[in-house]
Amino acid sequence: TGKTRALTTRIAHLLHGGRARPNQILAVTFTNKAAREMKDRVAQLLGHSVEGMPWMGTFHAIGVRMLRRHAELVGLKSNFTILDTDDQLRLLRQLVAAANIDDKRWPARMLAGIIDNWKNRAWTPERVPAAEAAAFNNRGTEFYAAYQERLRTLNAVDFGDLLLHCLTIFKAHPDVLAQYQDWLRYILVDEYQDTNVAQYMWL
Repeated sequence: TGKTRALTTRIAHLLHGGRARPNQILAVTFTNKAAREMKDRVAQLLGHSVEGMPWMGTFHAIGVRMLRRHAELVGLKSNFTILDTDDQLRLLRQLVAAANIDDKRWPARMLAGIIDNWKNRAWTPERVPAAEAAAFNNRGTEFYAAYQERLRTLNAVDFGDLLLHCLTIFKAHPDVLAQYQDWLRYILVDEYQDTNVAQYMWL
């Protein structure tokens, strides 16, 4: 339906007309491929490469950039590691095994899915609603909290944390939020209808 074309044309218009500087535009999309396409299209429209646009990319790429700037506000160091799915599962298996839970009946992969779903809804362990607390044999939130603590000890995050930690920072530190609101004059979102709760709140 031409949404991406409309978005990239608008970015080029804002820059070409001097209504915004490159670092004042937040332009987000879902995949690395779409982000590359967005940059290429804007460059074609402007007739030169898009330099100085740190806030153009995927939700997660921009989340990483923000989180590295403010990592200490959520108990991390700026050089934190981002776990992939295999590392995440390995860590959860260790927690499940230490609790003497049968991994065949209650697999770590199921727990990973539950935690990921909670993060996509912007729920930290203490904010998971009571109606959801029965997950994973009534121990889902307990494992979620233990998992988050273990990640912090390892100075690591998973993909869900990249936005969840940013939300925590914005809520707890309104001065940081105000800084970004002051910097970013325009917010453009590709495939906006596909945003989950955490992405929507972050925006």
